[in-house]
Amino acid sequence: LVKNLLDCSSGDFRGDESYSSLSDLQFDLQLMMGDPSRFVNDVPADPVPTLKICDKCYGREVEITQLVKAHRKHVNGECNAVLISGGAGVGKSQLALHCLNHIASSSNSYFLHAKFDQSTSQLRPLSTIGRIFGSLCESLVKDSSQADLEAISSELVGALGSQSGALVALLPSLTRLLPSSVQAETFSDCINSSLSMRYLLGEALKVLSSHSRPIMLLLDDIQWADSSSLLVIGNMISSVAAKPVFFAFCYRDEEVSENGPFNAWL
Repeated sequence: LVKNLLDCSSGDFRGDESYSSLSDLQFDLQLMMGDPSRFVNDVPADPVPTLKICDKCYGREVEITQLVKAHRKHVNGECNAVLISGGAGVGKSQLALHCLNHIASSSNSYFLHAKFDQSTSQLRPLSTIGRIFGSLCESLVKDSSQADLEAISSELVGALGSQSGALVALLPSLTRLLPSSVQAETFSDCINSSLSMRYLLGEALKVLSSHSRPIMLLLDDIQWADSSSLLVIGNMISSVAAKPVFFAFCYRDEEVSENGPFNAWL
């Protein structure tokens, strides 16, 4: 309305776009006041444009090349873990997710991802490790034949022995791969429960990886990991050194203290 009035005042008449009389102008003004929905609502609109984020990392060609080379070395038995370090917000997680997802897809591998949380890691030790194992168990149950599941169950019982129930208490999803007679329980007649748990988790991963596709594990913000999880991770790396399990870790190097547990583990 205002634009049309301005055009008319400057003598720039455009046929139907300009007002030919004061009565036409008054009619529109009355509609705006008495029935504004004619102007504001019910107006056909084009679909709202959407923004599509492409699956590409920019400016990380060197790092992507290094990750791909590390995985090739892993396939050849020369490397089974990589560490990605840097400050907060520089794109460590995005780099790892982008690159490892692509590698996992092209190599028909399982890609499992979990992140340590500063506020809960100390309150719930091994919870992040438990989520990783839970995802792996669910994938195996989904993709394995009945004969494969029976073989996994038999080997798990042989590897875990009488402590199977203790591991089930930490990994409830493991019940889908163990005989129904195995029930969750606490450690009994065990001298060092922490050491036993590290051993059991390493043995469980060894058995599961033997009946699985290649596995890629990404643990993010590992600088927040509790001491128990760090020891478990170290034991898992050594336990499956000859298995098709590739570990990747992201951590904030500015959050690592020289005398802290993570730096000692590293």
